[in-house]
Order: sequence, then C-alpha cells, then structure tokens
Amino acid sequence: MGISRGAMVLLVEEASQRPFHGAIATLGRMDIHFSRVEVEQAAHRFGAKLIDCETRLNEDPQLAARGWISDSTFFQLLGFQEIIRIDASNYEGVDEILDLNTAETPPGLRQRFDVVLDFGTLEHVFHVPHCLAHIARMAKPGGRIVQLTPSSNCVDHGFYGVSPTLFVDYYGQAGFELQKLYLCRLPRTGIERKPWRIHDYLNRPTPCWSDLGRLDGSIYFSYVVARHPGDIRPETIPQQSAYLKKWGVAGNQPEQIQGEPAGSKAGRLLAVTARWPMLNRLARLLIVSWRTLRNRIEDRGIAAAAGPCLGRY
Repeated sequence: MGISRGAMVLLVEEASQRPFHGAIATLGRMDIHFSRVEVEQAAHRFGAKLIDCETRLNEDPQLAARGWISDSTFFQLLGFQEIIRIDASNYEGVDEILDLNTAETPPGLRQRFDVVLDFGTLEHVFHVPHCLAHIARMAKPGGRIVQLTPSSNCVDHGFYGVSPTLFVDYYGQAGFELQKLYLCRLPRTGIERKPWRIHDYLNRPTPCWSDLGRLDGSIYFSYVVARHPGDIRPETIPQQSAYLKKWGVAGNQPEQIQGEPAGSKAGRLLAVTARWPMLNRLARLLIVSWRTLRNRIEDRGIAAAAGPCLGRY
C-alpha cells in the first residue's frame, strides 16, 4: 500500500478543513512517495497547520535515497500521536494482524481510532461487506473513515473496481455522515508523482443519468471521507440508491441523488409536466439528449458522472 503525492495532497486538504489528532489505523503499512518539503508546500497551499517533528526517511532504502519520508513522520506532521498498522500478514512489520475477510472485529480494535485510513486495501479483500464493517467498527464516535479505492480501468489490480455509489449507499444507509467523495482522474503515467485531476462527485450539478457512467479511458479512484456520528449500523447491507429512487423508497442519501434540483431549469420543466406522464417522459428524454449534446460539444463527457473539477492535486 502507498500514498502518492496526489493522495498526500488530499489528506493535507482534509487536515486544513478538519485537523487530525489522536490515533490513526492504516490498513497496511504505507509506502510514502514524497518529501517533507512537498508536505509543507501542500500545507501552505491549503492553509493546514503541521505539527513539528523529527524527520525520518523511508524504511525502504530506495525511497529514502530520493528524500522521501517515513509513514510515521508523515502522520505525525498531520497531527497524529498514535499510528497502528493493520494487515493480514506481518511481512511488512505491522502492529496488528487481522484478516478483513473474517466476520468479527477484535474487541481491542473496536471504536479505537480517530481515523481509519484505507488507501488501497478494500479492492484486495474478497469479502467486501466484512471489510467495510471492520472499518466502520474501528472508528471512534466522532472519528473519520478516509478511503481511496480504484473505481475504473485498474484491470487485475485487485478483485474489484469500486463505484462511488458503494460509498454513498453503504455509509449513508449505515448511518455515517458522508463529508466528501471525490473521483480522482490519475495521469496516464507517473501516478505516484504527477498531479491528479479531482472531481467533486457529491456536488455534481445534476444526477448521473447514465446507467453505465461516462468516464474516459483514464484510471479513476474514489476518495471518501465519512464521519462516525455515534449511532451506526456496520452490518448494513445497502440497496443501491438508484433503485431505491426507482422504487420510490426514501433512502439515506445525498440530496442531489433524489432528483433534479427544484430551482433548476430541468427541475422546473419536470414539475410543469408532472401531471402528464407521457409529456414528462418526453421532457426527461429531452433533458438527457441536451446534456449529451452539450457534453460532447464542450468536451465534458465525464462531468455528469464525475462531478465538477476542483483542480489538480
């Protein structure tokens, strides 16, 4: 598992908005692909406060030769006082052994951590429901879950590529507060070092109307931040929100997924035609056709699925 430069910038941005403290659990030992200076540059960009600490280079001699820091140094800079590494094997010298395919979370790990960090584990665990339940149980009330998981074009990297709707539906229906969900468009080469293009999935101007999504040929990762509010249901087996909408069931999901915003042009058109089913269906078809044409003309084919671009991280 590792933290690239782009992923580091995401964590520093989060630290600037909601400062880190206390204990962090990382799923696996994190290889770090950046220097302390680069962390400080990202902190300056977002106005994040770093905690001064001793700089220790990476345990990997090849990474240390590039001036890249250890995972301990990075997490201490962010504000953590305790770092616990969890893995199914001790081949990297972790602190706790746990096979995330199993059903039971050890009592000593339950509600223990201010942050549970999964940067590249979920897709390698066959039993995804058990893995998500472990992650949920390990977070303290008031704590956060931070995940970065491949979503598109990562053939054979792991068992799965995870759509962002999994995080929307699981964390929403399990009782978490979904604070952030980005789709990260990675560069074709040099993904550990080059900037990532970040899209704000939760704040898409319109719902994703395509059942198949509309991404390009790049690699995409989903990045999620979810807060434990104190009363959660880790064993939840969610229904997909798109089908809850079709069935007319009010799911616990972000407002923008429920339908067109009432004040938008599309929302007003659908409201006006709501009394006439055939006319309403025609209006929906026209909305979809217009967006397809607009996206092709403006070369924004991924906007409906990925959300507005926040910039390069």
